[in-house]
Amino acid sequence: MQRTPYRPNQDAALSRIEERRVALRISFQELALAADIPLSTLRRLRKCGRASDAQITALRFAVRTIERRRRETKSMFGGEA
Repeated sequence: MQRTPYRPNQDAALSRIEERRVALRISFQELALAADIPLSTLRRLRKCGRASDAQITALRFAVRTIERRRRETKSMFGGEA
């Protein structure tokens, strides 16, 4: 039997990330690109609920980065971002 990386159940963390993604209207493609995770992997994570700590960290960082960039863009141009 070949060892595989341990991927704990991350349903709660993935749910919080998904709630934030929807609230910010971030597309799956945009999130996957910002997190440097293939789109197919992002879909698999959402479906099975299992992810590594590194993947969760990358997704959280990506959401925060997108949110910050949008906020900065909005303040820079004084309108909707």
